[in-house]
Amino acid sequence: MNINAKKLDLIAKLMEVEDETVLAKVKEVLKMKPDNSSMSEEEENNLINVLHESEADYKAGRVHSQKEVEAFFKAKK
Repeated sequence: MNINAKKLDLIAKLMEVEDETVLAKVKEVLKMKPDNSSMSEEEENNLINVLHESEADYKAGRVHSQKEVEAFFKAKK
């Protein structure tokens, strides 16, 4: 699979994502590589794995609202 086919495949998978948490994680991963060079195969595989894990968490109900997360960290202070 060439790089353009991989990009299209990833775009198609991203278009199916309904959870904003998953998209935020993808965005964070993409920010880790500030230059516009292509991802290595290892980085791409890691990104895909994160997407799959995030989708599984979402489907299993292992999610928290922003308010819950904020309350958790405020309680830790």
